[in-house]
Amino acid sequence: MRITGGKAKGITLNSPKGSATRPAADAIREALYSSIAELVPGCRLLDLFAGTGAYGLEALSRGAARIRFVESDRKAVASIRENLQRVRKSSDLETAETEIFQGNVFKVRSLNTQDWDIMIADPPYADIPSLESKLFDMAERLLVPAGLLILEHPANLSLTSDNWVEIKRLGKKRGRGPAVSIWRRS
Repeated sequence: MRITGGKAKGITLNSPKGSATRPAADAIREALYSSIAELVPGCRLLDLFAGTGAYGLEALSRGAARIRFVESDRKAVASIRENLQRVRKSSDLETAETEIFQGNVFKVRSLNTQDWDIMIADPPYADIPSLESKLFDMAERLLVPAGLLILEHPANLSLTSDNWVEIKRLGKKRGRGPAVSIWRRS
């Protein structure tokens, strides 16, 4: 797994041993960031269920101004810290503000202001049906009016929301493989 674009392109990322994380594939991240390329420089991004931090680190490499990683698994948080240090050191990316929080995404108190431009969530696939409405509600609360909600999910899972419209879908078309949906307020 590596950073696919920007100043840190090619930097390899570590992931913790075990099944606590499911790192986002390089190809899906590259497709996502190609789709939203003009929105990333200077943006404020939340990387929720961050795992290795790959989505947020990709944004850092591509010029995001502020990134907050939230992950509950202790080993994954250690991996994010290591990957963040590696990306910053190798690419002279010291100016962006970054924060890493260990805890439940829905209980982190500092996530209470509506000033984020992009919210990426990559929860455990099995948990998505029970989290779907919470994720859309959280996006409503935290994103600026023109903000994007980006969800990684199995391709065979259909998501819906009354207040959000899916503007693009990337990745696998069917089956359990990864897909990424990009959402905007309707």
